[in-house]
Amino acid sequence: MVHELSKTSAGFLFSQSPVKPTATIPHFIPKVPKPKPIPESLLRLVPANILEEELQNVLEEYVKREAVLFSALTSIQACCVLQSLYCERLRSQLNAKVKKATDKKGSGKLVGDGLPRLLMADDFVERVRAFVERQLAEADEKERMRTKKDAYAVALQQWNEAEEVRKARNEERRAEWKEEVGRWQVENALAKQDHRRPRWIKPVLGKLPKAAPKPKAPRRRDIVQNDDEGEFFDIENIGNESMSSTSSTDDIDDH
Repeated sequence: MVHELSKTSAGFLFSQSPVKPTATIPHFIPKVPKPKPIPESLLRLVPANILEEELQNVLEEYVKREAVLFSALTSIQACCVLQSLYCERLRSQLNAKVKKATDKKGSGKLVGDGLPRLLMADDFVERVRAFVERQLAEADEKERMRTKKDAYAVALQQWNEAEEVRKARNEERRAEWKEEVGRWQVENALAKQDHRRPRWIKPVLGKLPKAAPKPKAPRRRDIVQNDDEGEFFDIENIGNESMSSTSSTDDIDDH
């Protein structure tokens, strides 16, 4: 089994190399087969002999067993969905963190009036600090929004798949109910001819599963865009420029 899985798209899980955040595991949600409708007409019949009574008891046990299995499989399906969403969210956050660490930050626009600035002045240093903090905050906000969008896309895809399964099961149940009603109508007609009551009551459709709440899209936020006017400064080299400016000032004083 391990050898066969290592040849699939999830083979990186069996490798000794570190798992990259861009790697994705196959998306799988097990489909739970819907149990067949309970044969109420057979369970309500009065057995004519011991053999029919034993068969009726066995049938009742199988009906209960199938209900338990269906509940267990539904729980497994829900667990797979939650684990898939959890892994996808962690992968998205890790990918954003790695990308943020590798991206080069620090260049941007600081002033736009074209006037010279003394790089060692207190007010300019304060503006540089506020400028850098603002850039980092904007970058963090963009990463958070990207993570939310990725998680929303995964949740929406899983919701659509679950919705398709729910609609298919509801249609299947309606078709089965119509067949049961048809058989009951035949029995009801025979009962009227024989001047007796039908052997079973009219089948009821019952409540069908409703749609789960649809995931909500993340709120749109304003993305701060840089203005096209003004001077550009390389924040990473401000310290070097400051030292060179100080050295030039000292040379002038010596002369």
